[in-house]
Amino acid sequence: MTDLLKAAGNKNVKYVAFPGANHPQGNKMLFSHIECIDWMLKFSNKIK
Repeated sequence: MTDLLKAAGNKNVKYVAFPGANHPQGNKMLFSHIECIDWMLKFSNKIK
C-alpha cells in the first residue's frame, strides 16, 4: 500500500512495522512511539 501511495504522488506516507502485534497492540505501540506522534501532529484536516 505504501508503494502505491508513493507512486500516486503522496509524499506524506510513513510505514512503521510492529512485528507480532495485533491491531490493539499495534495501536498501543504506535501511540507510544514519539516519532510517529510528532509526524501525525504535522498534519491538519483544515481546508485552506
